[in-house]
Parts: sequence; C-alpha cells; structure tokens
Amino acid sequence: MMPIFLLTVLFFGIDLISKYLLVEFLKNEEVQIVGDFLTIKIVKNPDLAFSIPFPHLAKIILSIVIIGVFVYFVYLERPLSKLKTLAVSMILGGGLANFLERLAFGEVVDFIDFSFYPSFNLADTFIVLGVGIYLWNDIKTKSIEKKPE
Repeated sequence: MMPIFLLTVLFFGIDLISKYLLVEFLKNEEVQIVGDFLTIKIVKNPDLAFSIPFPHLAKIILSIVIIGVFVYFVYLERPLSKLKTLAVSMILGGGLANFLERLAFGEVVDFIDFSFYPSFNLADTFIVLGVGIYLWNDIKTKSIEKKPE
C-alpha cells in the first residue's frame, strides 16, 4: 500500500507544482510549442472534463463518489502488480489534484492546448494514461491466463 501512497503523492505534486509555476511565471502569455498546433497557455476551467458545464456542488459530490468507488474497487483487487500500482497511483494523483483545486478555487488550471482539442493539464494526462495502462494490463493479463497450454 505504501508504494501507491508515495506514487500518488508524486503525481499529485507534479500536477500542482506545474500549475503553480505556469500561473506564476507564464501569467497571460502564450508559448507556442509547435506553431498554433500546440501551445502552452493558462485556461481557467470551471467545468468538468472536456469543459462540460455542471453545478459546482454536483462536481464536488461526483468527484468524491468517483474517487471513493475507484478506491473501493482497487482495495478489492489487492494485491496489485507493479504496473497496476503505477496506473492506480496516476489515476488517484491526477484525480485528487484536480479535485483539491476545484474544491479550493472552483476551477482547475488547464495549460496544454492542442488547436483541435479542449485544453487540459498534467492531472488529466495522468488519469488518461493511468486508465490506459490499467486496461492494457488487464487485457494482457487475461489473454495470458486464457492461453491453452
């Protein structure tokens, strides 16, 4: 359980520190990484994923329920492989960082902006990568278990 806690704190910290530094030093400037295709700019997002509008209290309650259910299912699945431990830590670290920021400020800071996609942050990236790693590991593990000898 300790590696999940430490890795969760790591991902949580990376996200919050990245947002703090970018807000502090970037201010209202925009940095083009790949022309207009990929830019770094501060976007205050009061909505949920993909900028879906939702009442503030509902967002808080929904976040608590989702994190709680996720933790419960992870608890039931113990022990976790190293890869699943990494995935769970990424999901929890990202989810908790966005939750805390939403709770404290009513919005999250997004800063990665692809011209064709809603802006997002590292917490969102950790969540998506964590889910992908978790599912890939599940599929890989189940396909190995089902192989005839």
